[in-house]
Parts: sequence; structure tokens; C-alpha cells
Amino acid sequence: QAFDGWKTLKNERISPGGTYITYEIQPHKGDTYLYWYNTETGVLDSVLRAKNAGFSEKEDYLIYIIEAGYDTLRTVELDKVDKKKWPKDSLAVYSFSKGETEKIANVKEHKIGEKHAWLSYVEHDNEIKEDKKADTSKKTSKKKKKGKAEPKKEKEPKSDGKVLRLWNLEDGKKHAFKNVTDYSISEKGEVLTYVQNVDDTC
Repeated sequence: QAFDGWKTLKNERISPGGTYITYEIQPHKGDTYLYWYNTETGVLDSVLRAKNAGFSEKEDYLIYIIEAGYDTLRTVELDKVDKKKWPKDSLAVYSFSKGETEKIANVKEHKIGEKHAWLSYVEHDNEIKEDKKADTSKKTSKKKKKGKAEPKKEKEPKSDGKVLRLWNLEDGKKHAFKNVTDYSISEKGEVLTYVQNVDDTC
């Protein structure tokens, strides 16, 4: 039982300018805590179930992964739930200036630019969902005409790729690409190259 109470310090990181230090405290059983310390003010903060932290180029954002709770994962494991249906990780983007966190669900992997402002991440799905806040005025005016069947939607080609999203943390610009299996961003963030997989055979 004493062994279950042991804790491990891991993944220590220092921000590019040395203003912040992050590290994780991971118990043998239970959820991991991510801590970050401001070397200038002496303020220490933390968040539960967080790991793999990194900093934006200008130290204005802290990006990390939020995982499902230990008890949740233990339950689905004991229930022998298919791993494809296990709870997915989320990506968290914390703004030091605003003190606010934006969470992005269903993230498979992510990368933070060391010499540019682009945050890139790949989702588990391959569908670019529409913005829920989009204008819905057109929907209310649509009426089905009698005697005319709606045209069938063409099936989209199959793909092994996923949705790749880019977010410029400096100016807020966002981009999304479907069917991506691999990608790379140049050192200074000027060029994006990516590979798409599409099976367009009938």
C-alpha cells in the first residue's frame, strides 16, 4: 500500500526565455498533476489530469494534453471496452495574459512551433464540422417542394487520413485540411507541406 502512494516527478521543461518551468507529478495510482512556476513572480499553479506541456515561441501560451481520469480509464479497461471507444484526450491552450484556457476535444497529436507561432494538431476524425454559431437564417426559409425529390448527396471517397488543423497563436488565424496522413511545417513557419490519402475508385 505504501508503494501506491509513491509519486514521480517527470517531464521538466523550461520556457524559451526561462520565465516558466513546468513539471508533472505522477502517482503510482491516480491522476497526474501538471505544475508551472513563474520564475519572476514566484507564482506556482497546477492543473489535474494534464501532461506533455509545451510553450509557444513568445511564452504567451502553455499548451498541454488533458487525459481522461484514472478511474475512468480503469473502468473501461476492466469492462473490456474496445480501445477505439475509450475516452479521447483533449488539447488545452492556456493564455498567460488572459488567464483563460481553451480546450479542444478529440485530439490525436499536436506540435508547437519553436521558431514560429503555429500550433498544429491532428484530430481522431476526418470530418470538418461546421461552426455551430454559423448563420441559421437560411435553414428556416427552406421548404420542401412537393413532387420533387431532393438530389442524393455524393458519397465522399474513403481516406486513411484525418483532419489537420493549424492555429496561429499570434494573429488567431485558423486553417483545416482533410485526409491528411503526414505533414511538416518549415522551421520558421513559412511553408506547410502535407500528404493526403484519398481512395477515389468506384
